[in-house]
Amino acid sequence: MDTGKAAQILTAGEILAEIMTVADDQPLNAPGELAGPFPSGAPAIFADSAAKIGGDVGIISCVGKDAFGALCLSRLKSDGVDVSGVQVDPQKTTGTAFVTYRSDGEREFLFHFAEAAAGNIRLSERDEERLRRCRYFHVMGCSITGSDANARAIARAVRIAAGNGAVVSFDPNIRRELPMTETARQATEQVLAAASILLSGKEELCWLSGRDTPDEAAAFFLDGGADIVVLKNGAGPVRLLTRGEELVCPSRSFGKAVDPTGAGDCFDGAFIAAVSQGRPYGEALRIATAAGGLSVLKKGPMEGAATLRQVEQALSER
Repeated sequence: MDTGKAAQILTAGEILAEIMTVADDQPLNAPGELAGPFPSGAPAIFADSAAKIGGDVGIISCVGKDAFGALCLSRLKSDGVDVSGVQVDPQKTTGTAFVTYRSDGEREFLFHFAEAAAGNIRLSERDEERLRRCRYFHVMGCSITGSDANARAIARAVRIAAGNGAVVSFDPNIRRELPMTETARQATEQVLAAASILLSGKEELCWLSGRDTPDEAAAFFLDGGADIVVLKNGAGPVRLLTRGEELVCPSRSFGKAVDPTGAGDCFDGAFIAAVSQGRPYGEALRIATAAGGLSVLKKGPMEGAATLRQVEQALSER
């Protein structure tokens, strides 16, 4: 049994190496120039952002015993993420994601996920003990739809963490390239039932709730037991709703966006880290929007993750 220090914030899900096209509208079904590899995976980006904001955070995941796995673990560890919950599988390769950007602002992904190490997460006894002792447990929807093995592991992790008093946060982070199987659907329902904090785009929240408008969707989940619903809105203002309060915070732009991938994950990590530090929701929202705005300024989904000092400096300069 692990009796050492346990991270206050935990997440579980994929760690990936990401390779991206250099030119916009460059198809993935033809030769072209590529950039990378970059450390990636939505939960990994979340953890990296949370750590750089000052959160005490760890990740439960799996990588291959290869160069991509070493790249990702080195980056996360150097930024302060506890990676002791990451298994290294000598039989499987580290998962990958290829992404191309379209001139209309959309992205297309090609994942090697389900059959890679990233899609075969298993909870060890030490992981379960960490989950019993954490204060916050964050879930990304793409981790559930990435593979049925991950969906089952995350559903169990939520039961353990929530059953021991942890606050569960959930970002649906829907990827059309990752199908919603029956196992994933059941796991998603379990996570939604346990989640106290929802961090979602407007369209995703409407889809999950079956409601027509973001306000109706937020009310549906608040009435169902959630304490906070945060509606992310791209370049528009972010809204935080509780049963008796609404806060609105403008999104932050600090320059030309180079790479939007990971912005929402950085927002999530900064927000949960700030809340875990006891900051008021308004302050946490301000930090999170700035972290999201700064994250898009560098090529690579984790490269723009900002420290708290960088966030504060950027806000003060504005």
